[in-house]
Amino acid sequence: INVHIAKPINVRDMFAVMAQWISGRPEASTHGSQNHLEHDGSADGIPDIPGVDCATAIRRLGGSTVHYRKLLRKFAGNQAQSWDEALGAMRRRDKDTAVRLMHTLKGTAGSIGATRLQQLAAEAEQQFLLERIDGSGSAEGPLKTELERIISELNRHTADSEPVVAASADASEVEARLTMLREQLQDYDTSAEDTLQALTAALADDSARHRLNDVRRAVEQYDFDQALEMLQSFEH
Repeated sequence: INVHIAKPINVRDMFAVMAQWISGRPEASTHGSQNHLEHDGSADGIPDIPGVDCATAIRRLGGSTVHYRKLLRKFAGNQAQSWDEALGAMRRRDKDTAVRLMHTLKGTAGSIGATRLQQLAAEAEQQFLLERIDGSGSAEGPLKTELERIISELNRHTADSEPVVAASADASEVEARLTMLREQLQDYDTSAEDTLQALTAALADDSARHRLNDVRRAVEQYDFDQALEMLQSFEH
């Protein structure tokens, strides 16, 4: 028997369906597990962003506003230039990259609840696929406008949610964090992202912080091998 869970994934529903079939009781009610997944003690932290259905997106994450804010930061960091990058790819006659960028934007916009942006990205994906946009025209348009507006809103709402670490961290503390980070990357541990944020905040050297941002981007893409390679380069 096959069970389909539609995208964007609703974490609560996914776990409920898994629990039903693992237990061998597909007729079981999903209500029993709902409270366990919906609360993380941060319900008051839901941001108010025009054009983004935050409440629905948070429900898909099992009710965790902590995880949702992390998702918003990832979106703002990874997708801000996606439209311009897609146009650049088309100018280089790299249709596959342009289509992939819009497909990713469509999926991630849906994950955060940005339904209009998701629709515009889906339309752009098809336009690139059919080569109806070659990248030679103006970059301005409804998708770029909506993307920039949402990125601006996200930056404003998530600016105060980054962990703060004293800038006066000594060399031994930095080394301890590097060791922890190295082990987390080797273990494909997603908590490496939190360690990276703390480590970046602890460094006074802007160049070093910039290089660690490259490591963090690799972690956000779940490319732990590449992140570990970058970290080893950073340490030498």
